[in-house]
Amino acid sequence: MKRLNLFTSLLLAAIFFFTDSSAQGGYIKIGDIKGESVEAKHRDWIIIQSFSQGVSRQTSGATGAGRARSSATMQEFIVTKNIDISSPKLMEAAVKGQIIPEVTLDLTASNRNSFYTVKMTNVLISSFSNSGACSSQCEVTEQVTFNFEKITWTYVDSRGGTTTSSYNVDKGM
Repeated sequence: MKRLNLFTSLLLAAIFFFTDSSAQGGYIKIGDIKGESVEAKHRDWIIIQSFSQGVSRQTSGATGAGRARSSATMQEFIVTKNIDISSPKLMEAAVKGQIIPEVTLDLTASNRNSFYTVKMTNVLISSFSNSGACSSQCEVTEQVTFNFEKITWTYVDSRGGTTTSSYNVDKGM
């Protein structure tokens, strides 16, 4: 019995000390499509691996303040995730051209508090693809691309201050 208690104590200590407490999380809520997150603040959200988004603008070859500028082009928002319970519903939404009223991406710090949130409204899944490799086990990742009408970015700093900005694609502002 003493050996079992010692073994259990050592196992619990190892789990405690070797768990990565600095891990951050990324989650996305896509309308009413459920994911597999069990994290308390993001229950049933979809767990993401990465995301990508940007803005591009063509400029002339000239330099200085007088150079011609074109309007900005907002790039679509891309998320990479593992295959999960949401996969069939995401494929269905993409195939049907379903407009999703709101999509929210949330990045969390090691304390599980959000530090970066992206909200998109009137969202269309413009592309959905998956790929995988199967050797000893299958590992399938998916890339979901979102086209949106409006996007809002919010960053929360370490003191709790927030910086928010948004862009409306239709209005160009």
